Amino acid sequence: MARKRRPVEFPVPPRRRVGPLALGPGLLTALVLALFVVRAARQAPAGRAPVDPAAVADLPNSELGLIPEPAWLVRRGGEIPLTAEQLHRAEAVAAAWDEETAATRAALARAGDELSRYLSARRAEGRFDQAEVQRHSTELAELSADLARRRHADWERMWATLDEAQQRRVTELRGTSPLEMR
Repeated sequence: MARKRRPVEFPVPPRRRVGPLALGPGLLTALVLALFVVRAARQAPAGRAPVDPAAVADLPNSELGLIPEPAWLVRRGGEIPLTAEQLHRAEAVAAAWDEETAATRAALARAGDELSRYLSARRAEGRFDQAEVQRHSTELAELSADLARRRHADWERMWATLDEAQQRRVTELRGTSPLEMR
């Protein structure tokens, strides 16, 4: 008597969350498409000024790569190591970040979800309304730029409190996990 073969099941890796967004192929595709459309179009929808790439990219370059949220410094404080006063200040900045950016982060998540839904719905048809994609993309770009400016400002304040050895250690830690934001 032949044995029934059980189908081989492969584990599905969990979606990786970065901040309030889950990075997955749909969101990444949507963001790449959105950036392409914003760059290619260079036209604003009626009644709205285009997002100036220079205004969005006015943040200083950093040897750290992506600037993390203030909570990163709190979480990694023991590895740096931070003094009690530095840790207390980092905790206060992180708490203020969480509270003051909650609405913007939620709006960014909603805007990303809306764009993903729009693109998914239109993918089957093979048609995208460029103005609609650009509208979603502009909203995403503006919200992302707002958060990036705030993140940079908070990071600059925290960076100024670190001594040279601590700054080197932060640079090392960021080098081992450049995409870790929290």
